[in-house]
Amino acid sequence: MGDVVYSTKVYYTEGGKEEADGMRIRPVSERAGEALIQLAHRVAKTEWKPADHPPGLKPPKATPAVVASGEKVLTSTSPTAPNYQRIKSGYNDSQAADMEGFGFFTALQDQRTEHRMIIRGISDKIEHKAESDAKGNQPLAAKNAAAFLFALLQYCPDLCRKREPRRERSSWDFSEIAGFRYL
Repeated sequence: MGDVVYSTKVYYTEGGKEEADGMRIRPVSERAGEALIQLAHRVAKTEWKPADHPPGLKPPKATPAVVASGEKVLTSTSPTAPNYQRIKSGYNDSQAADMEGFGFFTALQDQRTEHRMIIRGISDKIEHKAESDAKGNQPLAAKNAAAFLFALLQYCPDLCRKREPRRERSSWDFSEIAGFRYL
């Protein structure tokens, strides 16, 4: 609890086709930006822990992970829990599950955002969420994920290009529009 994962790939786990003998999985995935993954690997090896981390307490680790992202909250690893079993068999390289990651990646893809990654603090396992929440693991996980994000941002100025300011145009200036011809 409290460790951090950063995504290398995010699956959308809801896709598929239901047939008489069961669900046929149709995986869809998005990848994190390779330059950002390599930077995260390097930052994970540094002393990135939160500034207020208690001395003597084991510092959190940051590791790469494949994230399974879907619309359902998973609360059981039982052999009779169909969603967990589908993820376990069809997305078996996943190390973490969430509900937001794929939607976030999709929104960034629509904006043509080159550098994108999911950073999650681990606050619980699939089962016994209430007990984990009672121990305060969610704030701990959020604090550690934020600390890793800020450490990553410290090392990434070369990844972030400055955008050129937009030039003001007159609403009547058609001279730069491709394919426009004067009659």
